[in-house]
Amino acid sequence: MAGIEQQDIKREKILDAAYNRFLHYGYSKTTMNEIAGDLSFSKALLYYYFPDKSQLYIAVMRMLAADYIDSLNQRLEKFDTLKDAFIVQIELKHNFIFKNYNFFDFFRVNEQNLPDTIWEIITEIHTVELALLSAAIKRERKRKYQTS
Repeated sequence: MAGIEQQDIKREKILDAAYNRFLHYGYSKTTMNEIAGDLSFSKALLYYYFPDKSQLYIAVMRMLAADYIDSLNQRLEKFDTLKDAFIVQIELKHNFIFKNYNFFDFFRVNEQNLPDTIWEIITEIHTVELALLSAAIKRERKRKYQTS
């Protein structure tokens, strides 16, 4: 059990260091060697967890997407009106993109052939956004019917 927890801790450290590198320097100017150096890990250890830079980038993107979806879920449950729900969603998305702008240079660099995995993550985010806003619309309609 302790070995698994230690692996999870190392994986999280790698994801955090990679995120910081990708965010600061962008995908194209970040190397696996620099990430390993930031962590005082060997490159071999880094490659044990992630076979290449694109797989590491995808793992970081999954982490970011999960954090964004969690924030969206938490905030959209607490709105007072439908307008508030839309404002919350727009603000969260704007802040997410603004905060992580440099991270997304991978999209600019690989514009014509983004991996399917990236599109799957984007589709998942889009699906959750639509589901949450649809739920907000339904709650608003229910409230109007209950007060009429």
